[in-house]
Amino acid sequence: MPGVLIIEAMAQASIILYYVCKPEIAKTNPGYYLGKVKSEFFIPVLPGDKLILEIDNVKIADNAGVVDALARVGERIVAKANLVFGLKGMINRRVVVTGLGSFHLSESARMNSGNPLLKVNQE
Repeated sequence: MPGVLIIEAMAQASIILYYVCKPEIAKTNPGYYLGKVKSEFFIPVLPGDKLILEIDNVKIADNAGVVDALARVGERIVAKANLVFGLKGMINRRVVVTGLGSFHLSESARMNSGNPLLKVNQE
């Protein structure tokens, strides 16, 4: 799997985390853009491999987010990245969200094998 597609998958999973953290803003369907990517690739992802993504919240603001992303195949780490993204047209908008606590999307995103497809951590 080309590295650019792994990064794209990480970016899309990051938007899921943003949606969980800031649902009132995310429901307005803002435009998202990727601002900065710092990534490392360790092992090639081959056809037939199941790519598992883990996205950790570094900082989520009303108009932007910073996340750490990890891509695995089985127990092997194949890539990791730090992603910075923003929301188009959200610079002067402020929404306060309280009481979100901890959320793990992997509990509801499992295949028949019981392995998580996507794990989203909010601290």
